[in-house]
Amino acid sequence: QANVPADALLAQLDVARVKERTGAYAEASAIATRIAEAAVAQKDPLLQADAVLTRALVEWASADYFNAFKSQRAGLQIAEDTKDRPFQIIAHNTGGLIAWALNDSETAMRELDVALKLAQAGLFKAEVASTLNNRGLVYRSTARYEQALVEFNAALSIDREESNDWGVAYSQRNIGLTHIQRGSPADAIAPLEEAIRLAAAIGDRANRAKALVAMGDARRALAEAGPARESYKNALNEARAIPLPEMEWRSLYGLALLAGPTRTCPRRGNGSP
Repeated sequence: QANVPADALLAQLDVARVKERTGAYAEASAIATRIAEAAVAQKDPLLQADAVLTRALVEWASADYFNAFKSQRAGLQIAEDTKDRPFQIIAHNTGGLIAWALNDSETAMRELDVALKLAQAGLFKAEVASTLNNRGLVYRSTARYEQALVEFNAALSIDREESNDWGVAYSQRNIGLTHIQRGSPADAIAPLEEAIRLAAAIGDRANRAKALVAMGDARRALAEAGPARESYKNALNEARAIPLPEMEWRSLYGLALLAGPTRTCPRRGNGSP
């Protein structure tokens, strides 16, 4: 693709990002890799940074943390060499997500603090919201639920102001999950309902599957077995269609918990079958 116009390559990167959001990780990664190679051939470092950091996010989303870290560091180096602030923000955000996924909250927050300062200084609202959401993830993972909700709600306000339905759905799912983890599942229902509705409307199947699992968890915690079972089954169907293995087994686990403990046959003695 050495002779393909930059606009066409950027359009292909948009396709890769859509595929990442719908759970088609292998396709998304392959597209981003092709664009990165084309950018090198065309000596376009900004396009290369965009492609490499897109691939890093895909690798993070698919739990390929080793390669995600390599891609993130490569993208950050290009962003710093070119002094491109938006890509620096994306690189530090991605680094924070990778560290968070690996339970390194100190490194995660250090990366996200850098991203937030850069985003606020440059008045990049979308990146401010994204970074706030990521900071909320770190706070939630360390049981600082009230601070997590502050971050998620701040991100939600920006997403609504910017009419960013994808961001609203993502923020609302995070808010719902936080309420579940802090022991207030009833407060999770409304945000999760909006997350499920918006994710379906914009075709974000991965977020919808995750929100449905969370809804199942909330309904199960409220002893609403019927609605919980329906949510888990819908999540299972969505996860299998994508496919999204983690959400598939989480759905199955939720259904198993609703079914209760399995009964075992009494042991027979004397070698009886």
